[in-house]
Amino acid sequence: MTKKLALLLTPLLLAAWLSHAAAAAPDVHSHRHAPANKGDVRQFQSETGTRQQAPDPRAAPAPSSPQAGRLLLTGVQFVDNKTGWTLGTPSGNDKDTRIWHTRDAGSHWRSSAVPGVQNATFSFGDAKHGFLVGLQDCGEQSGQTVCGRFSILHSADAGSTWEKQITEAYVDANAAGTEVRALNANHVIVRAGSRILHSHDMGRRWMDVSIPDKQASPYRISFLNPQTGYAVGRIGSACPARGAVPSTPNADCRTAIWQTKDGGSHWTLLPSAPRLNGEWSPVDIQFTDLKHGFALFANPDTHGSQLYATEDGGAAWKLRNDKLPGIRPYPVKLDFANVAVGWIPLSVGAGPVEGGLMRTGDGGVTFSKAPDARLVSIEDSDLISPREGWVIALDPDHPEGRLLLHTGDGGAVWHDRTPML
Repeated sequence: MTKKLALLLTPLLLAAWLSHAAAAAPDVHSHRHAPANKGDVRQFQSETGTRQQAPDPRAAPAPSSPQAGRLLLTGVQFVDNKTGWTLGTPSGNDKDTRIWHTRDAGSHWRSSAVPGVQNATFSFGDAKHGFLVGLQDCGEQSGQTVCGRFSILHSADAGSTWEKQITEAYVDANAAGTEVRALNANHVIVRAGSRILHSHDMGRRWMDVSIPDKQASPYRISFLNPQTGYAVGRIGSACPARGAVPSTPNADCRTAIWQTKDGGSHWTLLPSAPRLNGEWSPVDIQFTDLKHGFALFANPDTHGSQLYATEDGGAAWKLRNDKLPGIRPYPVKLDFANVAVGWIPLSVGAGPVEGGLMRTGDGGVTFSKAPDARLVSIEDSDLISPREGWVIALDPDHPEGRLLLHTGDGGAVWHDRTPML
């Protein structure tokens, strides 16, 4: 990017970053109340008769268009090389949540409304069954978006219609946002703030499987199967919100990784996991199999990051890479297809720096940037195999919008598959 282009884009990139930050949850807080008591495992019955009808799914499919750059896409997921979804809103209207579905690798898309929620995340367990977590009762307080409730919705028809299952108070004092992980059609794990919920029956009943320690603040989760999962976050009595630095260097706050082997009924704080001081904030955790996993931490003070890896299921962790940026650009997530091949998307934030897509083929020892001018800032990605992957990128020509790009060769060549508005 030339200096002239960078200067021209700076105001728009700032606006785009603020929108991205709201979607990623650092600026989305909730009304505070006492955390749930983990000792009493609760079950939540789904609400029946609340199916919300989206526009007629039989309507003519909308073709992809490289000109459709005014969508603020926030998430992408594919369950195979052809079948996938992307979620977002029209630029400037964060309350009109929509999901697009394709069965032909993005050549054509069908759009459906997801009414009543915003700042949503989603996950599909197969080609038909998906879950979505969205926020409700949102308003502005002191320049920040504050949301009072979250809802879990389920779709059994590939996203054409959504049925609300539960609505709960949203508590997110740590600005950790929400996550949903559908392992298959029946098993799904949801994190809303520090709360973790697990369903074994397609969302008909939900069990609270939160980490019981009141000083625990899980930021991200990774589940390999319905029983084995991990969470990364911070622990301590003086930990600030995600991404923030404690007020004093010796504050009671450390990074932490927890493990469960029974679906969240019990959590163990891993003693050998990185216990970095409070200025380090966890970005993500991902396990590719029962033995191999990665955890990424960023430091707002040094603008650096540290990638740790384990080869024994979390018993021991070793520093794998400390050369990646930790702020401006910001690492968004870990996205590994296997123990060797993975991506780390970089978002520009306020600019005028460049982000991009960092790729590794040696398990994170070294990274290289994908060579495409459109990969200025990556907001989400889904690497479904070592060669097949998708990214949501800030549109360089219209920074208020996003592009959906696809590669079939590991990231050397990219094709625009952005759906039309």
